[in-house]
Order: sequence, then C-alpha cells, then structure tokens
Amino acid sequence: MKSKRIEFKGAKDVALVGQLDLPDDGSSKGIILFAHCFTCSRNLKSIHAIAKSLTENGWGVFRFDFTGIGDSSGDFSETTLRTNVDDLRAAADWLEQNHESPTVLMGHSMGGSAVLLAAPDMQSCKAVITLATPASPKFLLEAYANQMDELEKTGFIETTIAGRTFKLNRDFFDELENQARQQDVKNLQRPLLIIHSEKDRLVPIQHAEQLLHLADYPKSLLTFKNQDHLFSDMDLAAQLGHILADWVELFVERTR
Repeated sequence: MKSKRIEFKGAKDVALVGQLDLPDDGSSKGIILFAHCFTCSRNLKSIHAIAKSLTENGWGVFRFDFTGIGDSSGDFSETTLRTNVDDLRAAADWLEQNHESPTVLMGHSMGGSAVLLAAPDMQSCKAVITLATPASPKFLLEAYANQMDELEKTGFIETTIAGRTFKLNRDFFDELENQARQQDVKNLQRPLLIIHSEKDRLVPIQHAEQLLHLADYPKSLLTFKNQDHLFSDMDLAAQLGHILADWVELFVERTR
C-alpha cells in the first residue's frame, strides 16, 4: 500500500497527524475513516494490518491520532468524547477538501463510540463499523468508579495504560454521564457492522449484544473466539481486513 503522512487542524485548533493509506496504484473505491481506541494511536499494529488488507481490496484508509495522542499536538487531559467527535469531523473535512469525503466510518473501542456519535451528521458516510466498542460511553464511569474520590479532590484522575500515564479531567466524566447511547444507535440510519471477540476481557461480548439489540436493520454482528481487545493476533487482524472489504462492498453504493 502507499501511505502519506497528513497534518491538519483538529477540534482545539491544534495540529493533528494522520496517515492516508491507499492501494498501490493510488486510486480507491472509497475512503474508510478510522478512529483509534482510548489512549491508543493510529500506529496500533492490528490497525495497520487491517488497513493493509483493506487497501489490497481497493479501499483507502485514513487513520489519525486524536488530540494529545501519538504524534498529534494538544493536551490529552483537556479532551473528552465530544472533542474526539470534533476531531473526527475535522479529519472528514480535510478529506473532503483535499482528497474525497469518507465513505465509511470505523472505530475501535471508545473510537467506536465517537464514530457512532459522528456518523448521523456526516452525509458522505454510507456505513459504520465498530470494533470492541462498549454499548455505552458510560462504561468508562464503571471502570474508574473506585477513583471518583480522587476526582472530587483534585479535579482529575491519573490512569496508567500500557506503561503510559494519562490524566482524565472532570469534564471528561461529566460528558460520559450525559451521553444517551440508545438514541444515537437508534438514529444511525446506516448499515452497522459490530465486531467483537468472545475473549475480550476489557469490554465483554455482552456490549456487542446490546448494541445489536439497540440498532435498526441493516445490522450485522461478527464475533471472534480468540482475539483480545486490541486484536493482537496479526493473522486474524489481516483476515478481518479482507472480511471488512467484502462487507463494505455489500452495503456501500458503488460510484465508480
């Protein structure tokens, strides 16, 4: 695949860094805009494997680092789910102005939550894909329930993920408390593919079942038996990219 580093302005007017992956000949059937997981980056190995398989099937992938993550500028402690949604829209705007508008939105874990929030207002989006996504953003409230006293005292919570320490402020948790995921999924009005692993210990498979129940048709659920939350099995991640390409072909109107 051919890859190009991209810089653009995000929600907080800071420089975000992305990567546009295209088939070897530089053309594509359409662009899949990808949102990475909470505190991950665009360079997660499994996402690279998925993107490579998608480009082999003729699709382009635009993946970028949210504010304060990876190569992007900004302070992560000032971000919320809503700023992630705004970063997604900024990425879509860049694509529209410099390449072509995204055809599909795809998000991993909390990136999937951002995608579900952004998709209804993004007219170019014809289908949505979530990977290991919680049924509600409020899932993180439960994950950090035993640190709420720390939040009350200091105004933020420190969390260490994969050896890196991040700060989450009060605005982050207040916004999660106010999210109404059921309405968001119900109003998606686009084909939805939900991907999850039975062995996901961070976001259990029941979240996928809840999302499937809440969504209107057309909707699909694809489960894996031996993947973890990060889809670390590279061979299966590569196979997943080919499966995604077939699914997108089924539900996205071809314009070329």
